[in-house]
Amino acid sequence: MIWDSDSGYQWAGAAAQVSLEKEFSISQHWLLSLEGKLSHANADIDIEGGSVTVPNTAIHLVAGIKYDF
Repeated sequence: MIWDSDSGYQWAGAAAQVSLEKEFSISQHWLLSLEGKLSHANADIDIEGGSVTVPNTAIHLVAGIKYDF
């Protein structure tokens, strides 16, 4: 099994994310896209002699250019 501790991998926890995107028209076919995202994860990792819980919360800002066919 790939995900057991003997192979070096283990299930550590769950993650979730929410995002909002807004598109702005630059021309007839070109769009500017702006996205904001919030993600959160909790990892419970087994280490020798116990375990450690590592929370991770991050804010992501993403921009892109799109072409509408």
